[in-house]
Amino acid sequence: MNNGVTTLINLNERMNTKIDRLCRHGRTSSETNFLENSGVTVFLEWLSKRSKGHVALLLKRLLWRGKAIIFLLFVFAKSVSAQKVNEPVKLTHYVFNKFSPGTVKMKSGESYNQALNYNILTNEMIFDNRGIYLAIASPEKVDTVYINDRKFIPLNNKFYEVLVNSKMPLLLEFTSAINEPGTSIGFGGTSNTTAATSFKYLVNSGGAYELKLPDGFKVMPGFSYWVMKEGKLEKAGNAKQLIKFFPDKKDFINDFIKKNNTNFSRREDIIELVKQTEQYIL
Repeated sequence: MNNGVTTLINLNERMNTKIDRLCRHGRTSSETNFLENSGVTVFLEWLSKRSKGHVALLLKRLLWRGKAIIFLLFVFAKSVSAQKVNEPVKLTHYVFNKFSPGTVKMKSGESYNQALNYNILTNEMIFDNRGIYLAIASPEKVDTVYINDRKFIPLNNKFYEVLVNSKMPLLLEFTSAINEPGTSIGFGGTSNTTAATSFKYLVNSGGAYELKLPDGFKVMPGFSYWVMKEGKLEKAGNAKQLIKFFPDKKDFINDFIKKNNTNFSRREDIIELVKQTEQYIL
């Protein structure tokens, strides 16, 4: 434990001692409650993980002068405000960059409105329960999920987005790869296998559901296209794979791709290609 953290822990203990003294010297319960609920302890615990020794020393000196509470509350409020304004969280491990109003339609016919998002690390549909992020427990009981006018259905223990709803629906699977924090193993090398920084630990500890991942984790989103035919999923990520589903429209597909410069990495392009192919009459 570094000197800064040790000093802050000692400072926290001194603060609690001061609260006890206030009670013994006739402070009212309301005054004591204000001190205990003012965020001082929470702030110290938060700051102890991030601060350096000189910040801790400053707080210690302020405490001796009886000004710590005002200072802590002021800095805490400014810090939170600055984070919200200057450091927006980019949700690299979710489909949408924020939780949005959505609807979960159950196979039983019931519907629920929740703030929803899809986690591409855990392949789970997540809802925001007043700042606590929870996964839908039984996706097999879900019929459809709607978020921002986009449609998702559960298949194979994950959710796929429905891009084209037809006899042979075009589906989008969200995938991801993750780089774990590296730790030095000497000679300039790094290892990504420590238990406390592993992907398994991240999921089991609930860290994968938080809006911001711990430092060092880097997510690389990906996707795959699928067509559902007779209840089975078949890949549809290029022209050759797509022609398997429309063999009699091979020429049309090839001509459309050439004429429109279709890019299979752009969802809008493949959506239009599939729609036009299905509408094309020989």
